[in-house]
Amino acid sequence: LQAQYRSRGESQKLAALAEARVAAGADQATLLSLHETQADLKSTLGDRAGAKEALRAALEIEPQRVDALERLARVCLEDEDWRGAAEALIRFARLRQDREDLRWVFFTLGDIYDQHLPDFRRAEAAYTRVLKLLPEDLEARERLCRLYEREGEWGKAIVALRQLLELEI
Repeated sequence: LQAQYRSRGESQKLAALAEARVAAGADQATLLSLHETQADLKSTLGDRAGAKEALRAALEIEPQRVDALERLARVCLEDEDWRGAAEALIRFARLRQDREDLRWVFFTLGDIYDQHLPDFRRAEAAYTRVLKLLPEDLEARERLCRLYEREGEWGKAIVALRQLLELEI
């Protein structure tokens, strides 16, 4: 039945089938796979809330599943669920070592805490973490300068601006 639905592009019916299969129960590995399939189908159908629910269910089975954490973070960002995105990003960062992945995580966290869930200390810490990973990251340094300027942290703003000028030259 799954193959027939897939060949005909019937995503709604595939999603209902996956949901019924999850409800029937299975071993952990099968349930994990089914939840990830549900997330894919729900995303395809534009049901971001359903996709997040399915990814969270997969993460209950295997909390350190990096790909599910990244997908959850991205769906939360698309949905402007800033708290959900921040939580997923923090969990993702604890499991990753790749500089580019970590740059994305900490820059995104900086943006969340700078623009959407105003928290000066967390935004500063996130942008600073990006700069520890990639000292010549102009975008992160500019964001940090603007953050300091907006918060009236003039001493820090001057130091950050000098560093930015040295990089720009």
